Amino acid sequence: MFKLSSLYFLFYFCLGSSLLYFSNFFNSIGITGKMSGIIFSVGSMVAMIWQPLVGYISDKTKKTKEILILLMVGMALVLLFMGLRPVPSLALPGFLIYSLTIWGFMPLIDSVTVNTGFSFGKIRLWGS
Repeated sequence: MFKLSSLYFLFYFCLGSSLLYFSNFFNSIGITGKMSGIIFSVGSMVAMIWQPLVGYISDKTKKTKEILILLMVGMALVLLFMGLRPVPSLALPGFLIYSLTIWGFMPLIDSVTVNTGFSFGKIRLWGS
């Protein structure tokens, strides 16, 4: 239970802190507010399409934990890359990859938590 609670806490801490600063980051590299809004809307569209697809892949392969690790590593790498190479032309592809990782991670971690036998609410509380 401690591992899952810690994972929820760390994931949602990173998610909340990174999403809050993306608009400032985009502004600092010269992206206008209009383009920033387009980039954020692409992330929402990715979520609608990607979450069911990731769930399907996870159900078919039965490798949920491996997919979660892959998504976590991908999120860390894209955030690191975007921070080290702040180029306006890479903002949309970078945020697209970031969206693929975070929106794929959320339903899978909930699925793993529900199937552990622990109280979902007690563990999920650490994410809020």
